[in-house]
Amino acid sequence: MFLMNLAESMISIFVPIYLYYLHYSVTQILFFFFLSSLGSVVLALPAAKMVAKLGAKHSILFSTPFLIIYYLGLYLLEATPWLFYLLPLFLTLRCLFYNFGFDLNFVDHLDRRRVGKLLSSLATFSIFGAILSPLVAGLIIAFSGFVAVFLIGS
Repeated sequence: MFLMNLAESMISIFVPIYLYYLHYSVTQILFFFFLSSLGSVVLALPAAKMVAKLGAKHSILFSTPFLIIYYLGLYLLEATPWLFYLLPLFLTLRCLFYNFGFDLNFVDHLDRRRVGKLLSSLATFSIFGAILSPLVAGLIIAFSGFVAVFLIGS
């Protein structure tokens, strides 16, 4: 959990900066994330139904190609600007399938007697990864550029 949060946070925290670096305006960058949020609202119910059919573990696995496509799309965004409007959909699908699957899997394997300890440990590792990610990603970008962060974070 820690490594995944560190890797994803390293990339996600710098996506707005990367988009700005590619000469997108602040309004366009906000629109990018608005599309992702809107997609979450519109697709939450269909995704939940699909997760119910796939199962929790398969849903997490099913989310992985969407993340790979999202990262590849970010890398190719400079050469193919139309991806700007499609990438929020892939980010949304990845988040919905992963989060629904993770939450269901967590509930299925939860030890009711130790729920507090499990949740606090999970939150601690998650927060620790998110705290370290800007420092690690900033150092990588300073020495190697955005592409290196995408490769390492992927």
